[in-house]
Amino acid sequence: MVYAPLPGALVEWLREILPGKTTAELYMAIGCQKHAKTESYREYLHYITRCDEQFIEAPGIRGDGDAGVYPAGL
Repeated sequence: MVYAPLPGALVEWLREILPGKTTAELYMAIGCQKHAKTESYREYLHYITRCDEQFIEAPGIRGDGDAGVYPAGL
């Protein structure tokens, strides 16, 4: 983990160097997993609120393990 008293400031600086990375990826790169998880969830919610896609049922055997749904575009 990178020592950073203000991890948000470090992420903003890294964004200038690595513009293709998401905020969650940048937090993960400096070792702030909890911040990364929060940002990843925010990005997911932002995607869900913007898309018009329907959720579809995940492939698999019904009743065997985890059941789930996901947007068709993911």
